[in-house]
Amino acid sequence: LTSMAHAMAYVHRSAQAALQRCFHDNHQLRRLFTPLTYMEFIDLFKSISAKLIKEEKANIVMYEGCLSKVQEAQDTIACQQAEVEKLLPQLDEAREITQEWIYKVEEG
Repeated sequence: LTSMAHAMAYVHRSAQAALQRCFHDNHQLRRLFTPLTYMEFIDLFKSISAKLIKEEKANIVMYEGCLSKVQEAQDTIACQQAEVEKLLPQLDEAREITQEWIYKVEEG
């Protein structure tokens, strides 16, 4: 929005400078900048601002959706990690039993 405001100010200043170069008589110059011209300029600024706001709101919705999916993935990972930690003692027990059977088979 700031860059757009700077661009609009630049357009306004450059138009005014161009008109001053073309018309040395300030009386004619004042007639070119009427309230209607100014209102059209403001309307253009308002239209561009509304478009930028709409785009930014769409980006916000998109990023919030992405953030929600990331949070959901993190929750799933945390849940699965807790399940894995819960099953580790069973794994160790099964490993010991397997080692005993391997030893018995090799000795057998």
